[in-house]
Amino acid sequence: MNKVYLMVAAAAVASLVGCKGGGASAYKPKPAPKIESGEVKAGEEQSLFPFAIGSQWVYAVSVRVTTADGKSGQQASEVTLRCTKIDDVEGGKQATLEARNSEGTLTDTQVWKVTDKGIFQVAAGAKADKFEPAVPNLMFPIAVGDTVNWKGTGPLPGGTNTQATAKAKVLGYQEIDTDMGRMNALAVETRFDWVGEDKGAAAGTVWWRPNYGFVRFRQEIVVGDRAAVQLLKLKSYTPGK
Repeated sequence: MNKVYLMVAAAAVASLVGCKGGGASAYKPKPAPKIESGEVKAGEEQSLFPFAIGSQWVYAVSVRVTTADGKSGQQASEVTLRCTKIDDVEGGKQATLEARNSEGTLTDTQVWKVTDKGIFQVAAGAKADKFEPAVPNLMFPIAVGDTVNWKGTGPLPGGTNTQATAKAKVLGYQEIDTDMGRMNALAVETRFDWVGEDKGAAAGTVWWRPNYGFVRFRQEIVVGDRAAVQLLKLKSYTPGK
């Protein structure tokens, strides 16, 4: 079994300036940095996933895989999402995002649309295979506790055009860690179940922040007797033009 050891290091203070008589210390801890609320204003929900040609998101990625024999391993990497195409759709915009690894190799193409109805994933995978219908992640207006159900086909780990069901739930605003620092963001949990060559399930949470897009994403996937946990944390965001 692999073990994770947590080590807490105490910072040594080189010198302390006390009052006469050595009673009190002049040391004053810094107050914790103020974290902005991150709440989206009514009527501005589409700002949760800003689209523009050239927009770029860089994420730190960690993936832990457990195989059928119980062995596990973890890998750290980096992925860059870049908006390469925007189309007008009813009530909003649709964007094509190319995902590239640290070597610049294209690993995935995703298509998302943001309309006055909500945020939907349209396609994913090396060939941008479509979800039929598009998968809703977050519906507008936003209400904590709201759920939305989906049933259809799509490029899930069970194979392209796998039949699946999903349920997304708005968890609310949460304080989270990213590689850009701590933020408040809107958490939405989605649970998938699918059938196909390999029956499987996935539970993922995405954290949305106005004018940034998704700043954190964690997903657990189980396919047959194999399992994986994937975590993405935003390192940088560059708006497009």
